[in-house]
Amino acid sequence: MKRALAGGYALRFAREGDGAGLAGVAGRAGCPVDAAVLDVLAAANRVFVVDDVSGTPAGLAAVGEAEGLCVVEALGVLPEHRRRGAGSALLTSVEEFARWAYYAAVVVPLVDAAATPFLFRRGYLAADADRLTGTLAARAGPAGLVVRRL
Repeated sequence: MKRALAGGYALRFAREGDGAGLAGVAGRAGCPVDAAVLDVLAAANRVFVVDDVSGTPAGLAAVGEAEGLCVVEALGVLPEHRRRGAGSALLTSVEEFARWAYYAAVVVPLVDAAATPFLFRRGYLAADADRLTGTLAARAGPAGLVVRRL
């Protein structure tokens, strides 16, 4: 899959061996994730990448699974590329994948509360932390967890 976006950006699946470079992008974007995790998810076509005009990764979204729900492991765009549609394209790709795979909902652990307004505009709702159990409780980020039913 490769899809052209506005402003010369392009959306694609991560390629084998992209893990280390994408882990660096994720860290700079404020959503740190281990390169080995990205490599495993990329092998299953569960990592989406937005490249800038020069073909350099500008953002990524990686999805896993917990308790039968699609869980976003990483979602971030480099600060210099924000507010240009890259985050929306990544989140749309995550949601399309989740629908295709018959997940009932997408869960996003919030690493940074600054992402909350963006996710609320997209129809996500804050999960009640007191009602989370098991794996989802452990996966909640420092700023909580948001969920969107599909």
